[in-house]
Amino acid sequence: MISCPKCGQAQSIVIDSRPGKDNSIRRRRECEWCGNRFTTYENIVGRQTRRELWYEIRPRLLKNLEKAIKQAIVDSFKEDA
Repeated sequence: MISCPKCGQAQSIVIDSRPGKDNSIRRRRECEWCGNRFTTYENIVGRQTRRELWYEIRPRLLKNLEKAIKQAIVDSFKEDA
């Protein structure tokens, strides 16, 4: 968890996020407690570069969609009872 350099609180909001140099991410943050804005640089470790093609993920998507629809139907019957 990243803490505010001014007040030390660990709760902050990401305002802006951009790619940085040397495989990192530059984030502008704002502390929820004191309002201080600060920049963090986060290194990307083991970033997955392989993209899945539609025909590779289609069966998984259909299976998960079917599960969600079945669950929604069961939930609606529970509410009616």
